[in-house]
Amino acid sequence: MRYRRMFRSVLVLAGLGVFATLLPAPGASRQEDNVGALERGTLEVWVPQTVVMGRMDDPTARVITTYQWQTLLDDFSRDFPGFDLRFRILARDDFEKALHSSEKNTVYPDVAFLDNQRERGPLVERDAVIQMWGRSRFAFNGWWTIFRGTRNLEAGRAFMLWLSQSPSWKPWNLGTAALTSEDTAAVESIATEAVRNYEYAATAPLVSLMDPEASRFPGAFPPTWDLRPAKKLESVDRLLTFGNSRLAFALLSSVCETEKTFGMPHTALVLRKVDDRWKVLLLLRDSLSNLEGLLISFHNLGLEDGQTEPAIPKVTLLNPVDHAQIPRYPPFRLEWEALGSRARAYVVESQFGDEGPEDWSLSSIRLVRAIPGQTSITMTRPFGVGRQPHRWRIWAISGTGAVSISDWRTIDFTN
Repeated sequence: MRYRRMFRSVLVLAGLGVFATLLPAPGASRQEDNVGALERGTLEVWVPQTVVMGRMDDPTARVITTYQWQTLLDDFSRDFPGFDLRFRILARDDFEKALHSSEKNTVYPDVAFLDNQRERGPLVERDAVIQMWGRSRFAFNGWWTIFRGTRNLEAGRAFMLWLSQSPSWKPWNLGTAALTSEDTAAVESIATEAVRNYEYAATAPLVSLMDPEASRFPGAFPPTWDLRPAKKLESVDRLLTFGNSRLAFALLSSVCETEKTFGMPHTALVLRKVDDRWKVLLLLRDSLSNLEGLLISFHNLGLEDGQTEPAIPKVTLLNPVDHAQIPRYPPFRLEWEALGSRARAYVVESQFGDEGPEDWSLSSIRLVRAIPGQTSITMTRPFGVGRQPHRWRIWAISGTGAVSISDWRTIDFTN
């Protein structure tokens, strides 16, 4: 489809080193021929002016915040100056009344942004909207939706892709190091296959690609696996790849749809060489901007090549103890033993529990740079999405990309 290819990466990596040379992606030279869906035409988009939020320290308090929509509008105007984006910002009460009007012949927008279940639930129940698959690069917490009655479906779908990735996006400049062309090809092949399996919810094939120490997926995909398996996978595109002979990183986009969803999710993968074969140690789903920032922090570690270096020891977790019952507010601190010069950085990996004892979410991670002279490391806990159990563990990463991973510890949040 025409509007899809406009979002393909302009550049991809070919492998000569940790941080390899950039080459044009297939079709990149034809990018200007594939932006017709948003080059001209009209799209009516409704959004609320404000959002009402609670406060952790006072469950009865309500904080009203005004959305900063101008950033989105400025970016869209820069990318598509000739398109008629009719962007209506409605007062909170007017927005809800317009979406759920009982009057006959009610006129709805092409696209709307919904930030609470009260607005979203009835529309989903009566199958009135197509929801965006993947996360927007703009920091608004909610659901972008296309109304099924729109006469501008192609532009609406293209708008969803644009929300995930601008057609002018390019990967940052990377240096060179020690990821060979053979390793690059293997990493990209495995990462692509892992993303395909993830989108189609193919558990067994995905598990076969995983590192022995990767957090395991249960026999059936739990509800925290975003949305339902893809009905159609339009593309899986490699955006960048880097690493060394031990540890590699990949960023990919995919265009997916089901009967009720459509969009461009982004996936970052961490891969480790195990017995001379690359395996997926971690699969992350987030917005392009968040994943890019995380991968830049790994890039900035400046890992060297050094396969002969001995294995790095596992970190000892200090606090809190396993199954500690702790409130989420005020935030407490995690503590673990430092490994001195043997570690260049640490990764805090966390998951939250779902319906059963073995149902855990996909991981979130936080990278922590090692500081010389530290005997232990403490940090304010970077996780806690609800009262349900959470678990955490620590990776230690050496200067040459060797990784050791601690055991899990569980925290049972009390609020």
